[in-house]
Amino acid sequence: MPIEKITPNLEKQLEIAARGDVLLYNKLGGIGDILCARLIFEDMKKMPNIGNVTFAVPRKYLSLIEDHPFIDRKMAVEDINDEVIAGYVFSKDLTQTPGQAEYRTMPNAVRNRSDILAESIGLSLKSHQGHLTFSDREMEFAGQYIKRLGD
Repeated sequence: MPIEKITPNLEKQLEIAARGDVLLYNKLGGIGDILCARLIFEDMKKMPNIGNVTFAVPRKYLSLIEDHPFIDRKMAVEDINDEVIAGYVFSKDLTQTPGQAEYRTMPNAVRNRSDILAESIGLSLKSHQGHLTFSDREMEFAGQYIKRLGD
């Protein structure tokens, strides 16, 4: 089974990005893919000298990233154009990245999507922290829901 490897070119791209602002975006969303992407930002922000990190997702999914402490700027992907992209040292469309990697390794696709996303930009995840937060109301709802599942 072939495993996708990081190319030196990708490592170099991220090294260059560490000297400026970074834009990552997902054009289509998918709640799962956006939640998986949340795991890459802490490790990215720990890189020495990295600039601001922007993550853009479809407007209807902005609430999925609004609380993330390691994403400096959250924006709607609908607001991205060539001029916006030109303002970043490094930009990457993550939309199809996990699916393409999984397709290449089928039927043995076993890698975590957050690792696939990180590796696509030359980053190796260490923390795997998504930094999800929940309100008391959300926790109460989840507790009641889980309890009903057990009945």
